[in-house]
Amino acid sequence: MSSRGHALSRYELIRVLTAYQGITTADGNAAGTTLIDSNLVGRNDFVTGKTILIMFGDAQDEDLGAVGFNPLTGAITVEPVGFSAQIVAGVVFRILNISSVETKIAAILALLSGGGAIFNMLNAILELTETGGIVTATGPGTEDNVYINDAPAGVFRPVVVTIDMVDLAGGETATVRVRKRIRDGGVGRLIGPPVIFNGVQAEPHKDIILQPNRFGVVVTIEGTAGVVYEWEVFYGV
Repeated sequence: MSSRGHALSRYELIRVLTAYQGITTADGNAAGTTLIDSNLVGRNDFVTGKTILIMFGDAQDEDLGAVGFNPLTGAITVEPVGFSAQIVAGVVFRILNISSVETKIAAILALLSGGGAIFNMLNAILELTETGGIVTATGPGTEDNVYINDAPAGVFRPVVVTIDMVDLAGGETATVRVRKRIRDGGVGRLIGPPVIFNGVQAEPHKDIILQPNRFGVVVTIEGTAGVVYEWEVFYGV
């Protein structure tokens, strides 16, 4: 018998990886290589390259990589082998933020029964990546964006933004703020009070700790005009 913990871990993993959940609106082809969801009509192609997981029906729990998407019809084409059954109208499916080229979701789920393998796999999936850049302060009264993820496809895990304040001189100030949304289309609200840095910094690298997020996050800096800040962000993918 599967443990409750195993079932919850499986559900949470799928939930975190989900970019879209839909219900097919028409029958796919008999070979099982297409599925159709008219709600995807007109959407940008975020489908190709991701994994399609069937939630219910004759092909339940099967997953294949999406190799094509038609935004005019909402038709998704999967690997040539196809699902074991035709994907007819009314089938619940998910588009997962993972490439079937990298790994098969079924293999991940199989590993969930293996004790510490759960955490090893989650750590592999949530591998840290980074990006960075340079921002020049416009001046007092203006917040300049340091790091922004305005419309993530799903839950993501920003970890830390590091801002280099080596150019902050005596008499100059920098105020860092973090805002995030807690609903789709909502307004970004402050997380905690602004952090203010005054004058020369003996330890120039300042770490701004971030939280898991679903609907968007932004880190801004308001500072003395002309001061240049290099920055770097780490986040889980």
